[in-house]
Amino acid sequence: MKRRVSIYAFCSIKGGVGKSTLAVASAKLLAGNGRVPVLIDADLTGTSLADGLLLRAPIVVRRADGGLDLEAAPTGKHYEVEDTIQLRSARKASAPSERPVPPAYLNDALTYVGVEGGPDCRVDAIVWKHQNEDGVLYLPSSPLLRDVTISLGWLYKEEPFHWLLRFTWVLDALLQRSRDITDVVLDLPPGVFGFGHETLVLLSVLSSGEGLPEGFPAWKTDIQWDVRPFLVTTPDFNDILPALEYVAAQSGRLPTLVPILNRSTEAIAVVKEKVRHRLGRVLGALGIEERLEPIAAMPLTLGRIFIDQDLAMADARRELSPTLLKERS
Repeated sequence: MKRRVSIYAFCSIKGGVGKSTLAVASAKLLAGNGRVPVLIDADLTGTSLADGLLLRAPIVVRRADGGLDLEAAPTGKHYEVEDTIQLRSARKASAPSERPVPPAYLNDALTYVGVEGGPDCRVDAIVWKHQNEDGVLYLPSSPLLRDVTISLGWLYKEEPFHWLLRFTWVLDALLQRSRDITDVVLDLPPGVFGFGHETLVLLSVLSSGEGLPEGFPAWKTDIQWDVRPFLVTTPDFNDILPALEYVAAQSGRLPTLVPILNRSTEAIAVVKEKVRHRLGRVLGALGIEERLEPIAAMPLTLGRIFIDQDLAMADARRELSPTLLKERS
């Protein structure tokens, strides 16, 4: 019997639209419903959840040279938040090395993971958790300039498809070892090109039930994927217009891509009418703007998530659940 895993992917045309906030909120909503979600910070542009939230890094077995042993089994232990902060500073000041030092980030797994028979990276050993024990598993990206300089090349320059391949093996390594995970929440980098676009193409293949190309994990035989992609946008014309144009362009390949309207002070009907006028005849005739789903007016806590370093879901559950966790036909 196939294992069923839901995958929620949050992308955007530009940064600063609330994409990461909604990704965190989704993971917390899922955990609150008794699910076991892992939130993967695949943004990789330096705005790390490791800095934005009160996260505790895992204690990973060290090698004799002090570097992380990424093939070692999980210790089941985590550093306190203050110790995690100190380790971040120490890693920033450390000399470049083939063996990364604590704390462990998604970046480390991406550079180490085996592809088709390579080294067995124990991704389950580098999962973080929140200080407030929210039930979410976290795999944050590195915020450090040295790591980000490298990862920006992965995202936009140096064969993003190659790094997508590596990412699928990181995810596979985690899911094979952590059989209790029911949901994967992806926070993708801003921009629907490069790595972000390739990830959405991957989701379209998973959604269709087709097998992945040669070299990818054999998920068709192991996992039944429930694919839930979201493109987060705002009412700004330089955001919402290219967002809807992208949704229209992908409608044949990824019809489940939902454009989410965030941070709007106007009624959804008003926004749709304005957008319809600007989309032009062809897209206007398609009625692509009718696919917009608004996030209801948010409590102040949502906008403070990376100030308070947590999100009180009691204040946001009613407003967010109808859009983010809605059952798909």
